[in-house]
Amino acid sequence: MVTTKYQKLSADMQNILWKYLPEKLDEFRDVRGPTFSVSNGLVGDYQAIEMVGHGKFGQIISCQNVKTGGHVILKKMSKSCVNSIASLKRVACEIKLLNTASAVPQTLLPIDEVFQTNSHFYYIMDRFGRDVFDFMKLGEHSKRGVGYENAVIIFTSVCEGLASLHRLGYAHRDMKSENVLVEHDLRPDGTYIVTGVKVIDLGLACDMEDETTRYESCGSRGFMAPESIMRRVQNPAVSDAWSLACLGLEIILGRQW
Repeated sequence: MVTTKYQKLSADMQNILWKYLPEKLDEFRDVRGPTFSVSNGLVGDYQAIEMVGHGKFGQIISCQNVKTGGHVILKKMSKSCVNSIASLKRVACEIKLLNTASAVPQTLLPIDEVFQTNSHFYYIMDRFGRDVFDFMKLGEHSKRGVGYENAVIIFTSVCEGLASLHRLGYAHRDMKSENVLVEHDLRPDGTYIVTGVKVIDLGLACDMEDETTRYESCGSRGFMAPESIMRRVQNPAVSDAWSLACLGLEIILGRQW
């Protein structure tokens, strides 16, 4: 009985919070409210096809727009994960960056639409290729990396993306092969060549001047900088550089790494 009472209180507090935020924070002002139904895999105008990824804070779902027939990617994130000032700032930061992705040309995958229900956030983005970790499974890539030419294309593009983020005053903080998407063509000799690169998942991005979030320890195992593991982050941009180096080793060495 006590548990039920506190669960209801928690739900009421969430409802109050998400009614208040759009009035007070610019990042949430254009987030469309819960004016549509979610049932049988249909979220507004988007029919879920399959889940293509998931993480600590949400799910990535391949969907089809039932009105246009176009295929998109939907990121679904539970509002229950936004339970602190730091996590609220991370969500605001992600929405702000992805809504202004044109400031980082040809690097970030922008949001087409953001909307919410009483329990979740939904981000709609264009479908773009496959992640680098998946790309490395094609042909012989997993044994010997993605090849010199592809490694240069991927690494250079990610460097440009991170540099642009850092110039805007933000750090990514979760750079890894699963957070880099590539489009590719098949060559006559049976090898693959990367034709486009996008950096995704800014769910842990932070304003490097914000002391509430900049010192947090976050990232993914195998890519985290030592100071992140030890919870002694001083400069998140430097931690991004460490993760970038780990990505470089992975795409060059393949399974050896």
